[in-house]
Amino acid sequence: MPMYFDSQGKSISLVKEIAKGGEGAVWTTNRSGYLGKIYYKPTSQQVEKLKLMLAHPQKNPTASQNHTAISWPIDLIIDSQKNCVGFLMLEISNAKEMI
Repeated sequence: MPMYFDSQGKSISLVKEIAKGGEGAVWTTNRSGYLGKIYYKPTSQQVEKLKLMLAHPQKNPTASQNHTAISWPIDLIIDSQKNCVGFLMLEISNAKEMI
């Protein structure tokens, strides 16, 4: 399994693949309550979009209820060659897909 890191250089381990889509796969991680999305073939456009999203985080409308309603990127996932390959996000318990 490849080595992955967050933007601070801390190690991230992918544990179990739980979903696949057109752009990548979503994994549980060694960080409780966090998931990682790894792109199959990361593009510069995806990386720029992630950086923009990280610079403008969404407000959680259900924060006062101690519930995460939006799983927004919270950090980049970097490979051993220092390339961004995906992002880290909060896991939403009992989530339902809306689209």
